[in-house]
Amino acid sequence: MGMKYTSTTFASATINVLPAITFIMALVFRLEKVNLKKIHSLAKVIGTAGYSIRSHGYDFIQRP
Repeated sequence: MGMKYTSTTFASATINVLPAITFIMALVFRLEKVNLKKIHSLAKVIGTAGYSIRSHGYDFIQRP
């Protein structure tokens, strides 16, 4: 039933977001340290947010 209502673009975007989901889970379980004052940690957070928004944004734009 769900396959009828899910576009192929959305399914592809979801697969491509798995690294971002892994990073978020590592934050939740405290396996990854984030210090927003350091450029390396800030780049991880901005990259994860941007990647997630961009990949699903393409799908929402293409829907009729």
